[in-house]
Amino acid sequence: MLGQIHPFLIDKHKQKRIAAGHRVAVNRELAALSAMFNRCMEWGKFEGVHPVRKVERLDEPLSRLRFLSDEEEQKLVNECQEPLRSIVLLGIYAGLRINAEALTLKKQSAAAYSKNGETQTIPLHSKLVDPQRRFLESGEGGLLFSNQAGGLILSVRSAFTNACERANLSGVTPHTFRHTFAPRLGMKGVNDITLQALERWKEPKMIRRYAHLSQEHLADAIEQIGSEVPTRVTTQKTVAS
Repeated sequence: MLGQIHPFLIDKHKQKRIAAGHRVAVNRELAALSAMFNRCMEWGKFEGVHPVRKVERLDEPLSRLRFLSDEEEQKLVNECQEPLRSIVLLGIYAGLRINAEALTLKKQSAAAYSKNGETQTIPLHSKLVDPQRRFLESGEGGLLFSNQAGGLILSVRSAFTNACERANLSGVTPHTFRHTFAPRLGMKGVNDITLQALERWKEPKMIRRYAHLSQEHLADAIEQIGSEVPTRVTTQKTVAS
Protein backbone atom coordinates (compact mmCIF):
# COMPACT_ATOMS: atom_id res chain seq x y z
CA MET A 1 0.00 0.00 0.00
CA LEU A 2 2.76 2.45 0.95
CA GLY A 3 4.61 1.66 -2.26
CA GLN A 4 1.62 2.92 -4.24
CA ILE A 5 1.98 6.43 -2.83
CA HIS A 6 3.93 8.31 -5.49
CA PRO A 7 5.23 11.92 -5.28
CA PHE A 8 2.96 12.75 -8.23
CA LEU A 9 -0.12 11.63 -6.31
CA ILE A 10 0.94 13.53 -3.21
CA ASP A 11 1.51 16.70 -5.23
CA LYS A 12 -1.86 16.25 -6.92
CA HIS A 13 -3.54 16.05 -3.51
CA LYS A 14 -1.59 19.14 -2.45
CA GLN A 15 -2.90 21.13 -5.39
CA LYS A 16 -6.48 20.11 -4.58
CA ARG A 17 -6.05 21.28 -0.99
CA ILE A 18 -4.60 24.59 -2.17
CA ALA A 19 -7.53 25.10 -4.55
CA ALA A 20 -9.90 24.45 -1.63
CA GLY A 21 -8.19 27.19 0.40
CA HIS A 22 -6.37 24.93 2.88
CA ARG A 23 -2.81 26.20 2.40
CA VAL A 24 -1.73 25.88 6.04
CA ALA A 25 -3.26 22.42 6.37
CA VAL A 26 -1.19 21.23 3.39
CA ASN A 27 2.13 21.53 5.26
CA ARG A 28 0.69 19.82 8.33
CA GLU A 29 -0.59 16.90 6.25
CA LEU A 30 2.73 16.58 4.41
CA ALA A 31 4.56 16.57 7.74
CA ALA A 32 2.29 13.84 9.12
CA LEU A 33 2.69 11.71 5.99
CA SER A 34 6.46 12.22 6.05
CA ALA A 35 6.61 11.16 9.70
CA MET A 36 4.66 8.00 8.85
CA PHE A 37 7.15 7.04 6.13
CA ASN A 38 10.08 7.82 8.43
CA ARG A 39 8.69 5.49 11.08
CA CYS A 40 7.94 2.71 8.58
CA MET A 41 11.49 2.96 7.21
CA GLU A 42 12.85 2.81 10.77
CA TRP A 43 10.81 -0.34 11.45
CA GLY A 44 11.86 -1.95 8.17
CA LYS A 45 8.31 -1.88 6.83
CA PHE A 46 9.13 0.24 3.79
CA GLU A 47 12.05 0.24 1.38
CA GLY A 48 12.56 2.63 -1.46
CA VAL A 49 12.60 6.36 -2.16
CA HIS A 50 10.82 8.50 0.42
CA PRO A 51 7.98 9.99 -1.71
CA VAL A 52 7.24 13.02 0.48
CA ARG A 53 10.77 14.42 0.31
CA LYS A 54 10.29 15.34 -3.34
CA VAL A 55 7.14 17.36 -2.63
CA GLU A 56 7.82 21.01 -1.82
CA ARG A 57 6.22 22.58 1.24
CA LEU A 58 4.34 25.85 0.92
CA ASP A 59 5.69 29.13 2.23
CA GLU A 60 3.65 30.21 5.22
CA PRO A 61 2.96 33.81 6.22
CA LEU A 62 5.26 35.01 8.98
CA SER A 63 3.43 35.53 12.23
CA ARG A 64 4.36 36.12 15.81
CA LEU A 65 4.94 32.72 17.35
CA ARG A 66 4.02 32.03 20.96
CA PHE A 67 7.01 31.45 23.22
CA LEU A 68 7.47 31.29 26.97
CA SER A 69 8.92 34.02 29.12
CA ASP A 70 11.22 33.01 31.99
CA GLU A 71 8.35 33.53 34.44
CA GLU A 72 5.93 31.43 32.37
CA GLU A 73 8.50 28.65 32.10
CA GLN A 74 8.90 28.52 35.87
CA LYS A 75 5.12 28.48 36.41
CA LEU A 76 4.69 25.59 33.97
CA VAL A 77 7.63 23.53 35.26
CA ASN A 78 6.32 23.91 38.82
CA GLU A 79 3.03 22.34 37.74
CA CYS A 80 4.59 19.40 35.87
CA GLN A 81 5.25 16.00 37.40
CA GLU A 82 7.83 13.61 36.05
CA PRO A 83 8.39 12.55 33.36
CA LEU A 84 6.50 15.52 31.88
CA ARG A 85 8.78 17.99 33.67
CA SER A 86 11.94 16.58 32.05
CA ILE A 87 10.20 16.29 28.67
CA VAL A 88 9.24 19.97 28.84
CA LEU A 89 12.81 20.94 29.73
CA LEU A 90 14.12 18.96 26.75
CA GLY A 91 11.86 21.01 24.52
CA ILE A 92 12.90 24.34 26.01
CA TYR A 93 16.64 23.73 26.40
CA ALA A 94 17.36 21.34 23.51
CA GLY A 95 14.66 22.30 21.03
CA LEU A 96 13.36 18.74 20.72
CA ARG A 97 10.00 18.09 19.11
CA ILE A 98 8.00 16.48 21.89
CA ASN A 99 6.12 13.67 20.11
CA ALA A 100 8.53 12.90 17.28
CA GLU A 101 11.80 13.21 19.23
CA ALA A 102 11.58 13.46 23.03
CA LEU A 103 9.05 10.64 23.51
CA THR A 104 10.95 8.30 21.18
CA LEU A 105 14.40 9.08 22.58
CA LYS A 106 16.34 5.93 23.45
CA LYS A 107 18.72 5.63 26.39
CA GLN A 108 21.57 4.53 24.16
CA SER A 109 21.25 7.76 22.19
CA ALA A 110 20.17 10.17 24.91
CA ALA A 111 22.41 12.90 23.54
CA ALA A 112 21.46 12.25 19.94
CA TYR A 113 18.48 11.21 17.85
CA SER A 114 17.71 9.94 14.38
CA LYS A 115 15.64 12.09 12.03
CA ASN A 116 14.99 10.98 8.45
CA GLY A 117 17.61 8.29 8.97
CA GLU A 118 20.25 10.83 9.95
CA THR A 119 21.74 10.73 13.44
CA GLN A 120 22.32 14.19 14.88
CA THR A 121 24.06 15.09 18.12
CA ILE A 122 22.45 17.61 20.45
CA PRO A 123 24.59 19.44 23.04
CA LEU A 124 23.12 19.15 26.53
CA HIS A 125 22.30 22.23 28.56
CA SER A 126 23.41 21.95 32.19
CA LYS A 127 19.75 21.94 33.29
CA LEU A 128 19.23 18.69 31.39
CA VAL A 129 22.12 16.68 32.81
CA ASP A 130 20.56 15.62 36.13
CA PRO A 131 17.09 14.81 34.72
CA GLN A 132 18.59 12.68 31.94
CA ARG A 133 20.94 10.90 34.31
CA ARG A 134 18.00 10.06 36.58
CA PHE A 135 16.01 8.48 33.76
CA LEU A 136 19.05 6.74 32.30
CA GLU A 137 19.61 4.96 35.61
CA SER A 138 15.98 4.01 36.19
CA GLY A 139 14.10 1.08 34.70
CA GLU A 140 15.14 -1.65 32.31
CA GLY A 141 13.48 -0.37 29.15
CA GLY A 142 15.32 1.03 26.15
CA LEU A 143 13.41 4.31 26.06
CA LEU A 144 14.50 7.30 28.09
CA PHE A 145 10.86 8.00 28.96
CA SER A 146 8.39 5.14 29.13
CA ASN A 147 4.95 4.29 30.48
CA GLN A 148 4.37 2.04 33.47
CA ALA A 149 4.64 -1.04 31.25
CA GLY A 150 8.01 0.14 29.93
CA GLY A 151 6.59 0.98 26.51
CA LEU A 152 6.31 4.08 24.39
CA ILE A 153 4.40 7.05 25.80
CA LEU A 154 2.01 7.83 22.96
CA SER A 155 1.06 11.32 24.12
CA VAL A 156 1.49 13.75 27.01
CA ARG A 157 -1.24 16.10 25.79
CA SER A 158 -3.69 15.52 28.66
CA ALA A 159 -1.05 15.95 31.37
CA PHE A 160 0.37 18.93 29.52
CA THR A 161 -3.03 20.64 29.11
CA ASN A 162 -3.79 20.16 32.80
CA ALA A 163 -0.40 21.61 33.79
CA CYS A 164 -1.00 24.67 31.59
CA GLU A 165 -4.41 25.21 33.18
CA ARG A 166 -2.95 25.01 36.68
CA ALA A 167 -0.20 27.46 35.65
CA ASN A 168 -2.86 29.76 34.12
CA LEU A 169 -1.11 29.77 30.72
CA SER A 170 -3.03 30.17 27.48
CA GLY A 171 -2.03 29.59 23.87
CA VAL A 172 0.71 27.15 24.84
CA THR A 173 1.19 23.90 22.90
CA PRO A 174 3.96 21.28 23.03
CA HIS A 175 5.56 23.00 20.02
CA THR A 176 5.78 26.24 22.01
CA PHE A 177 8.94 24.87 23.62
CA ARG A 178 10.70 24.74 20.25
CA HIS A 179 9.45 28.27 19.58
CA THR A 180 10.97 29.25 22.94
CA PHE A 181 14.35 27.63 22.26
CA ALA A 182 15.09 29.57 19.05
CA PRO A 183 14.20 33.13 20.17
CA ARG A 184 16.18 32.73 23.38
CA LEU A 185 19.24 31.80 21.34
CA GLY A 186 18.64 34.83 19.15
CA MET A 187 18.24 37.15 22.11
CA LYS A 188 21.59 35.95 23.45
CA GLY A 189 23.30 37.02 20.24
CA VAL A 190 23.67 33.56 18.66
CA ASN A 191 24.42 34.00 14.96
CA ASP A 192 22.22 32.57 12.20
CA ILE A 193 24.59 29.72 11.29
CA THR A 194 24.75 28.49 14.89
CA LEU A 195 20.99 28.89 15.29
CA GLN A 196 20.36 26.84 12.17
CA ALA A 197 22.72 24.11 13.43
CA LEU A 198 21.18 23.92 16.91
CA GLU A 199 17.63 23.88 15.53
CA ARG A 200 18.72 21.33 12.91
CA TRP A 201 17.09 23.17 10.01
CA LYS A 202 18.16 22.17 6.52
CA GLU A 203 16.89 25.44 5.08
CA PRO A 204 18.15 28.80 6.45
CA LYS A 205 14.82 30.41 5.51
CA MET A 206 13.35 28.86 8.67
CA ILE A 207 15.32 31.43 10.67
CA ARG A 208 12.90 34.12 9.49
CA ARG A 209 10.02 32.45 11.31
CA TYR A 210 11.88 32.81 14.59
CA ALA A 211 13.29 36.29 14.01
CA HIS A 212 10.96 37.86 16.56
CA LEU A 213 11.96 39.07 20.01
CA SER A 214 9.95 39.85 23.10
CA GLN A 215 8.90 43.45 23.61
CA GLU A 216 10.74 43.44 26.93
CA HIS A 217 13.97 42.43 25.19
CA LEU A 218 13.52 45.11 22.54
CA ALA A 219 12.94 47.73 25.25
CA ASP A 220 16.12 46.62 27.05
CA ALA A 221 18.05 46.90 23.78
CA ILE A 222 16.85 50.47 23.27
CA GLU A 223 17.96 51.38 26.79
CA GLN A 224 21.54 50.39 25.90
CA ILE A 225 21.80 53.38 23.58
CA GLY A 226 23.85 56.04 25.28
CA SER A 227 23.75 54.18 28.60
CA GLU A 228 27.27 55.42 29.42
CA VAL A 229 26.45 59.04 28.64
CA PRO A 230 25.20 61.03 31.65
CA THR A 231 22.01 62.88 30.96
CA ARG A 232 21.99 66.43 32.30
CA VAL A 233 19.35 69.04 31.96
CA THR A 234 20.72 72.50 31.47
CA THR A 235 18.73 75.57 32.31
CA GLN A 236 19.16 78.59 30.12
CA LYS A 237 18.98 81.91 31.88
CA THR A 238 17.23 84.72 30.15
CA VAL A 239 18.32 88.26 30.75
CA ALA A 240 15.54 90.76 30.94
CA SER A 241 16.06 93.70 28.62
